[in-house]
Amino acid sequence: MEIGVQAHNLRMLQEAIKSSCSNIRFGSEFCMFRVPTKDQLKEAYLLTKSSGKEFMYVVPRLSDNTLTKIQKHLAFLNQIGTIKVAVNDLGALHVLNKYTNLQPHLGRQLVYIPARCPWGNPAEFNVGFFIKRKIEKIFYKTSLNFKPTIKFFKSLGVQGADIDFIPQCLPHFGFIVRNGINLSVHLHLIPVTTTRKCHLARFLGEKTLEQCSKPCETVAFRMKNDELGDELLLGGNVVFRSMMQKREDIRRLHNFNVSEIVITMNPLTGIASHQELNTFIKDTMTNR
Repeated sequence: MEIGVQAHNLRMLQEAIKSSCSNIRFGSEFCMFRVPTKDQLKEAYLLTKSSGKEFMYVVPRLSDNTLTKIQKHLAFLNQIGTIKVAVNDLGALHVLNKYTNLQPHLGRQLVYIPARCPWGNPAEFNVGFFIKRKIEKIFYKTSLNFKPTIKFFKSLGVQGADIDFIPQCLPHFGFIVRNGINLSVHLHLIPVTTTRKCHLARFLGEKTLEQCSKPCETVAFRMKNDELGDELLLGGNVVFRSMMQKREDIRRLHNFNVSEIVITMNPLTGIASHQELNTFIKDTMTNR
Protein backbone atom coordinates (compact mmCIF):
# COMPACT_ATOMS: atom_id res chain seq x y z
CA MET A 1 0.00 0.00 0.00
CA GLU A 2 1.50 3.28 -1.15
CA ILE A 3 1.49 6.59 0.72
CA GLY A 4 0.36 9.72 -1.10
CA VAL A 5 0.50 13.32 0.09
CA GLN A 6 -1.89 16.05 -1.07
CA ALA A 7 -0.04 19.37 -1.44
CA HIS A 8 -1.96 22.50 -2.45
CA ASN A 9 1.02 24.75 -3.19
CA LEU A 10 4.73 24.60 -4.02
CA ARG A 11 5.82 25.19 -0.42
CA MET A 12 3.88 22.15 0.77
CA LEU A 13 5.06 20.13 -2.22
CA GLN A 14 8.71 20.84 -1.36
CA GLU A 15 8.05 19.57 2.17
CA ALA A 16 6.27 16.47 0.85
CA ILE A 17 9.24 15.69 -1.41
CA LYS A 18 11.50 15.50 1.65
CA SER A 19 9.21 12.98 3.35
CA SER A 20 9.12 9.19 3.00
CA CYS A 21 5.90 9.20 0.94
CA SER A 22 5.87 7.53 -2.47
CA ASN A 23 3.29 9.68 -4.33
CA ILE A 24 2.61 13.41 -4.43
CA ARG A 25 -0.65 15.04 -5.48
CA PHE A 26 -0.50 18.67 -6.52
CA GLY A 27 -3.42 21.01 -7.01
CA SER A 28 -6.68 22.06 -5.43
CA GLU A 29 -9.11 19.33 -4.47
CA PHE A 30 -12.07 21.60 -3.68
CA CYS A 31 -11.52 25.26 -4.65
CA MET A 32 -11.29 26.42 -8.26
CA PHE A 33 -9.79 29.72 -7.11
CA ARG A 34 -6.72 27.82 -5.86
CA VAL A 35 -5.96 26.16 -9.20
CA PRO A 36 -2.22 26.68 -9.87
CA THR A 37 -0.80 28.53 -12.81
CA LYS A 38 0.77 26.61 -15.68
CA ASP A 39 4.26 27.67 -14.49
CA GLN A 40 3.52 26.41 -10.97
CA LEU A 41 2.23 23.14 -12.39
CA LYS A 42 5.37 22.71 -14.49
CA GLU A 43 7.64 23.39 -11.52
CA ALA A 44 5.66 21.00 -9.31
CA TYR A 45 5.96 18.23 -11.90
CA LEU A 46 9.69 18.71 -12.42
CA LEU A 47 10.42 18.84 -8.67
CA THR A 48 8.39 15.68 -8.07
CA LYS A 49 9.92 13.69 -10.92
CA SER A 50 13.45 14.70 -9.93
CA SER A 51 12.73 13.34 -6.45
CA GLY A 52 11.74 9.95 -7.86
CA LYS A 53 8.16 10.15 -6.57
CA GLU A 54 5.02 9.66 -8.63
CA PHE A 55 3.13 12.81 -9.62
CA MET A 56 -0.65 13.29 -9.79
CA TYR A 57 -2.45 16.49 -10.76
CA VAL A 58 -5.64 17.25 -8.81
CA VAL A 59 -8.54 19.21 -10.33
CA PRO A 60 -11.55 20.54 -8.33
CA ARG A 61 -15.08 21.27 -9.49
CA LEU A 62 -14.90 24.00 -12.11
CA SER A 63 -16.70 26.88 -13.73
CA ASP A 64 -16.63 27.17 -17.53
CA ASN A 65 -13.85 29.78 -17.34
CA THR A 66 -11.70 27.65 -15.06
CA LEU A 67 -12.29 24.58 -17.23
CA THR A 68 -10.71 26.50 -20.13
CA LYS A 69 -7.65 27.11 -17.94
CA ILE A 70 -7.53 23.45 -16.94
CA GLN A 71 -7.63 22.36 -20.60
CA LYS A 72 -4.34 24.19 -21.13
CA HIS A 73 -2.88 22.37 -18.13
CA LEU A 74 -4.03 19.01 -19.44
CA ALA A 75 -2.59 19.69 -22.89
CA PHE A 76 0.74 20.54 -21.28
CA LEU A 77 0.80 17.40 -19.14
CA ASN A 78 -0.22 15.23 -22.09
CA GLN A 79 2.90 16.35 -23.97
CA ILE A 80 5.14 15.22 -21.10
CA GLY A 81 4.03 11.60 -20.80
CA THR A 82 1.79 9.26 -18.83
CA ILE A 83 0.40 11.14 -15.82
CA LYS A 84 -2.54 10.52 -13.50
CA VAL A 85 -5.12 13.26 -13.06
CA ALA A 86 -7.64 13.22 -10.21
CA VAL A 87 -10.82 14.98 -11.32
CA ASN A 88 -13.74 16.15 -9.19
CA ASP A 89 -15.79 17.43 -12.11
CA LEU A 90 -17.65 15.45 -14.77
CA GLY A 91 -16.93 18.09 -17.41
CA ALA A 92 -13.22 17.86 -16.69
CA LEU A 93 -13.46 14.06 -16.85
CA HIS A 94 -14.96 14.20 -20.36
CA VAL A 95 -12.31 16.70 -21.49
CA LEU A 96 -9.58 14.56 -19.98
CA ASN A 97 -10.72 11.63 -22.09
CA LYS A 98 -9.34 13.38 -25.19
CA TYR A 99 -5.73 13.17 -23.95
CA THR A 100 -4.26 9.74 -24.57
CA ASN A 101 -1.33 10.08 -22.16
CA LEU A 102 -3.42 11.14 -19.16
CA GLN A 103 -4.96 8.58 -16.81
CA PRO A 104 -8.29 9.65 -15.23
CA HIS A 105 -8.71 9.10 -11.49
CA LEU A 106 -11.99 9.91 -9.70
CA GLY A 107 -11.75 12.53 -6.98
CA ARG A 108 -13.83 12.31 -3.82
CA GLN A 109 -16.49 14.70 -5.14
CA LEU A 110 -17.42 12.20 -7.85
CA VAL A 111 -17.79 9.35 -5.35
CA TYR A 112 -20.91 9.76 -3.21
CA ILE A 113 -21.31 8.32 0.29
CA PRO A 114 -24.45 8.95 2.42
CA ALA A 115 -22.39 8.34 5.58
CA ARG A 116 -20.53 11.62 5.05
CA CYS A 117 -23.51 13.24 6.80
CA PRO A 118 -22.63 13.65 10.52
CA TRP A 119 -26.28 13.47 11.68
CA GLY A 120 -27.70 10.34 10.14
CA ASN A 121 -26.32 7.39 12.11
CA PRO A 122 -28.69 4.45 11.43
CA ALA A 123 -27.96 3.16 14.95
CA GLU A 124 -29.98 6.10 16.26
CA PHE A 125 -33.05 5.52 14.07
CA ASN A 126 -36.17 4.53 16.00
CA VAL A 127 -37.00 1.52 13.83
CA GLY A 128 -36.83 -2.26 14.12
CA PHE A 129 -33.59 -4.25 13.87
CA PHE A 130 -34.10 -5.55 10.33
CA ILE A 131 -35.19 -2.15 8.98
CA LYS A 132 -32.14 -0.63 10.62
CA ARG A 133 -29.86 -3.18 8.93
CA LYS A 134 -31.39 -2.34 5.53
CA ILE A 135 -30.80 1.37 6.16
CA GLU A 136 -27.19 0.68 7.15
CA LYS A 137 -26.56 -1.21 3.90
CA ILE A 138 -27.61 1.87 1.95
CA PHE A 139 -26.08 4.46 4.28
CA TYR A 140 -22.58 2.97 4.28
CA LYS A 141 -22.34 2.04 0.60
CA THR A 142 -20.83 4.35 -2.00
CA SER A 143 -22.00 5.26 -5.49
CA LEU A 144 -19.31 2.87 -6.76
CA ASN A 145 -21.05 -0.09 -5.12
CA PHE A 146 -23.20 -0.29 -8.25
CA LYS A 147 -21.86 -2.05 -11.33
CA PRO A 148 -23.42 0.30 -13.93
CA THR A 149 -21.70 3.25 -12.23
CA ILE A 150 -18.34 1.49 -12.38
CA LYS A 151 -18.98 0.53 -16.00
CA PHE A 152 -19.76 4.16 -16.88
CA PHE A 153 -16.57 5.53 -15.30
CA LYS A 154 -14.41 2.74 -16.73
CA SER A 155 -15.78 3.60 -20.20
CA LEU A 156 -14.16 7.01 -19.65
CA GLY A 157 -10.82 5.42 -18.84
CA VAL A 158 -11.06 5.59 -15.05
CA GLN A 159 -8.88 3.05 -13.25
CA GLY A 160 -8.79 4.46 -9.72
CA ALA A 161 -10.88 6.48 -7.28
CA ASP A 162 -10.51 8.50 -4.08
CA ILE A 163 -12.70 7.62 -1.13
CA ASP A 164 -13.09 8.67 2.51
CA PHE A 165 -12.07 6.65 5.54
CA ILE A 166 -15.39 5.81 7.21
CA PRO A 167 -15.00 2.59 9.25
CA GLN A 168 -18.47 1.22 8.49
CA CYS A 169 -17.83 1.64 4.75
CA LEU A 170 -14.73 -0.55 4.70
CA PRO A 171 -16.57 -3.86 4.10
CA HIS A 172 -17.91 -2.39 0.85
CA PHE A 173 -14.46 -1.51 -0.47
CA GLY A 174 -13.82 -5.09 -1.56
CA PHE A 175 -16.62 -4.98 -4.15
CA ILE A 176 -15.11 -1.87 -5.75
CA VAL A 177 -11.60 -3.34 -5.89
CA ARG A 178 -12.85 -6.65 -7.30
CA ASN A 179 -14.57 -4.73 -10.10
CA GLY A 180 -11.34 -3.18 -11.29
CA ILE A 181 -11.11 0.16 -9.47
CA ASN A 182 -7.96 0.91 -7.46
CA LEU A 183 -8.87 2.73 -4.25
CA SER A 184 -7.02 5.62 -2.64
CA VAL A 185 -8.31 6.35 0.86
CA HIS A 186 -8.13 9.84 2.36
CA LEU A 187 -7.34 9.96 6.06
CA HIS A 188 -8.25 12.54 8.74
CA LEU A 189 -10.96 14.66 7.10
CA ILE A 190 -14.36 13.77 5.63
CA PRO A 191 -16.03 16.46 3.50
CA VAL A 192 -19.59 17.06 4.72
CA THR A 193 -20.50 19.85 2.31
CA THR A 194 -18.83 22.22 -0.13
CA THR A 195 -19.73 25.69 -1.32
CA ARG A 196 -18.81 27.63 -4.43
CA LYS A 197 -18.74 30.87 -2.43
CA CYS A 198 -16.12 30.43 0.29
CA HIS A 199 -17.41 31.01 3.84
CA LEU A 200 -13.89 31.27 5.24
CA ALA A 201 -13.00 34.04 2.80
CA ARG A 202 -16.24 35.85 3.66
CA PHE A 203 -15.62 35.61 7.41
CA LEU A 204 -12.10 36.99 6.99
CA GLY A 205 -13.15 39.90 4.79
CA GLU A 206 -11.68 38.88 1.44
CA LYS A 207 -12.87 41.31 -1.23
CA THR A 208 -13.13 38.98 -4.23
CA LEU A 209 -12.46 35.27 -4.63
CA GLU A 210 -10.54 35.90 -7.85
CA GLN A 211 -7.90 37.83 -5.85
CA CYS A 212 -8.25 35.83 -2.64
CA SER A 213 -5.14 35.85 -0.42
CA LYS A 214 -5.78 32.13 0.33
CA PRO A 215 -6.11 32.33 4.13
CA CYS A 216 -7.18 28.67 4.09
CA GLU A 217 -3.50 27.73 3.78
CA THR A 218 -2.89 28.91 7.35
CA VAL A 219 -6.32 29.40 9.00
CA ALA A 220 -9.27 27.11 9.80
CA PHE A 221 -12.33 27.32 12.06
CA ARG A 222 -13.94 24.88 14.48
CA MET A 223 -17.74 25.01 14.49
CA LYS A 224 -19.79 23.67 17.37
CA ASN A 225 -23.56 23.20 17.45
CA ASP A 226 -24.79 22.38 20.95
CA GLU A 227 -28.15 21.10 19.72
CA LEU A 228 -26.69 18.73 17.16
CA GLY A 229 -23.74 17.88 19.38
CA ASP A 230 -21.20 17.49 16.60
CA GLU A 231 -18.05 19.52 16.01
CA LEU A 232 -17.36 20.44 12.41
CA LEU A 233 -14.34 22.05 10.80
CA LEU A 234 -14.34 24.81 8.21
CA GLY A 235 -11.40 24.87 5.84
CA GLY A 236 -11.80 27.14 2.84
CA ASN A 237 -15.03 26.36 1.00
CA VAL A 238 -15.47 22.96 2.67
CA VAL A 239 -17.05 21.85 5.94
CA PHE A 240 -15.36 18.70 7.25
CA ARG A 241 -15.75 16.30 10.10
CA SER A 242 -12.68 14.73 11.62
CA MET A 243 -11.95 11.00 11.59
CA MET A 244 -8.62 10.11 13.16
CA GLN A 245 -7.02 6.76 12.41
CA LYS A 246 -4.91 4.37 14.42
CA ARG A 247 -2.42 1.78 13.27
CA GLU A 248 -5.04 -0.99 13.32
CA ASP A 249 -7.24 1.08 10.99
CA ILE A 250 -4.43 1.23 8.44
CA ARG A 251 -4.01 -2.53 8.79
CA ARG A 252 -7.68 -2.98 7.90
CA LEU A 253 -7.22 -0.89 4.76
CA HIS A 254 -4.28 -3.07 3.79
CA ASN A 255 -6.45 -6.18 4.23
CA PHE A 256 -9.08 -4.76 1.88
CA ASN A 257 -6.42 -4.35 -0.86
CA VAL A 258 -6.53 -0.56 -0.83
CA SER A 259 -3.83 0.74 -3.20
CA GLU A 260 -2.96 4.02 -1.48
CA ILE A 261 -3.60 6.11 1.60
CA VAL A 262 -3.65 9.89 1.17
CA ILE A 263 -2.46 12.40 3.77
CA THR A 264 -3.45 16.03 3.26
CA MET A 265 -1.21 18.88 4.35
CA ASN A 266 -3.28 21.77 5.74
CA PRO A 267 -4.14 23.58 9.00
CA LEU A 268 -6.93 21.11 9.81
CA THR A 269 -4.69 18.04 9.78
CA GLY A 270 -1.90 19.92 11.54
CA ILE A 271 0.59 18.49 9.06
CA ALA A 272 2.70 21.17 7.37
CA SER A 273 6.29 19.86 7.31
CA HIS A 274 8.18 16.78 6.20
CA GLN A 275 9.01 16.05 9.85
CA GLU A 276 5.30 15.94 10.73
CA LEU A 277 4.60 13.78 7.69
CA ASN A 278 7.32 11.31 8.61
CA THR A 279 6.14 11.16 12.22
CA PHE A 280 2.60 10.34 11.13
CA ILE A 281 3.79 7.75 8.61
CA LYS A 282 6.02 6.12 11.21
CA ASP A 283 3.32 6.06 13.88
CA THR A 284 0.60 4.62 11.65
CA MET A 285 2.26 2.66 8.86
CA THR A 286 5.14 0.77 10.48
CA ASN A 287 4.81 -2.72 11.88
CA ARG A 288 1.52 -3.42 10.15
